[in-house]
Amino acid sequence: MFKCTLRSASALALFLALAATPVKALTIVNTFDTTLTSDPSVAQIEATINAASSTISSLYSNNVTVNITYQLVTTGLGGSSQGLYGVDYASYRAALTADAAAHPTDTTLATAVAHLQSGSSASAASGGVTSMALTGSLFNVLAQYGGANPVWNPPVSPAGGAISLNSSLISWGNGPVTGGLYSGTSVVEHEIDEILGGGGPGSALGQPYSGSFLGSLDAYRYRAPGVQSFDTADPSAYFSIDGGVTNIVGFNQTGSGDYGDFINTCHIQNAFGCPDTPAETFRGSVQDTMLQALGYDSVAAPAPAPGAGLACLAAVLFAGAARKRSKPPRA
Repeated sequence: MFKCTLRSASALALFLALAATPVKALTIVNTFDTTLTSDPSVAQIEATINAASSTISSLYSNNVTVNITYQLVTTGLGGSSQGLYGVDYASYRAALTADAAAHPTDTTLATAVAHLQSGSSASAASGGVTSMALTGSLFNVLAQYGGANPVWNPPVSPAGGAISLNSSLISWGNGPVTGGLYSGTSVVEHEIDEILGGGGPGSALGQPYSGSFLGSLDAYRYRAPGVQSFDTADPSAYFSIDGGVTNIVGFNQTGSGDYGDFINTCHIQNAFGCPDTPAETFRGSVQDTMLQALGYDSVAAPAPAPGAGLACLAAVLFAGAARKRSKPPRA
């Protein structure tokens, strides 16, 4: 169904109190099914998942709760499933613009919005497509900036989805990643990105709804400055938030894996994964840029700990659209 739906002692005390105040952040709620809770490595698995989700949620201030269920599987490396919701391009662009206006210090989002194609040129560049397919989580994020627009209200679609992980191919915990295994942190963060609307679900290319809808990342798909690319056979397609001037990273155009993932890199959102490679730092990464460009509002880096400079003082298209992965590619 399609839904358009401070230098005195007292001042120092005040500073420390403010510094201790929690910052509003995106909330990710993890649930584990019996395939995971019955695994001998359950403690390490859950700890890795919780740490990865906390890392991402702490970076963004959007008042949205994302519910994710995890299960273990015996095929592939990892996968995600989530509902997709359709909105017209004009409403999507207006909501993203309102989000940027509400967060003027978020230069990444401001740059992305400033270089969004207009409805007509986006339509022309993409063969007439003027509708966007958004995951439920991203739909909820942008719905907060839709005002009284009937496209967004009511109802607000469910945020979240499910993630599948093949524990036999994954190194859990904080130790070194060896033996041809993949970093559990990277795999989990990769799939959370997808639930949030990046990576695989961020592109409609190669999907049954391609030609009728664009994915959220398709708005940032270029082959040259000012020239967008919606061709699955275009090897030069890359991710850019400034109208194609800066090639941030290439999109996966191999025909295997997801077109919304990245290629020739060991970034978290790499389409094929990098064995024996520890996870990169998420803050300031390509993935951080990606999520901010989609509408996730960055939380400022935390203040120094006390003692460090105290004197000075973030229309269901296919409900449950599964994205299973074979070993590799990553989805």
